[in-house]
Amino acid sequence: MTNDADKSVNDKISIYTERSTEQKTGGDRSMLPIGDVEIRFTVDEPYSSTAYRMDSEGQNVTKR
Repeated sequence: MTNDADKSVNDKISIYTERSTEQKTGGDRSMLPIGDVEIRFTVDEPYSSTAYRMDSEGQNVTKR
């Protein structure tokens, strides 16, 4: 993959979205989504890996 600066980008980037769930009470075994959506992403470089987390607005990025 090449970026706008014509430099090769070889890092692997994984992106995950998740939301907390809780089991529904009663006879139904489905899970109910609760809480805000959270986005996690990981940048894997040749000799290291760094994980980050941010809110669904794309703000409040924190390193994990």
